Amino acid sequence: MGAITQRKNKKGGIKYTAQIRLKRAGGVVYQEAQRFDRKQIAQSWLKRRENERAESGAIDLAD
Repeated sequence: MGAITQRKNKKGGIKYTAQIRLKRAGGVVYQEAQRFDRKQIAQSWLKRRENERAESGAIDLAD
């Protein structure tokens, strides 16, 4: 459900983008992304947001 991608910026530094994307019936019904300086922070954000979405029932509402 979530993914983290690593990218270099213009100055040569590395940034991490954590992205959550929900697809239903071939289409995207929800998308959220956030950029971070450290991979560990991106992983914790991704885990926290996925848990929040699961607890709130937002995944079921997207059907």
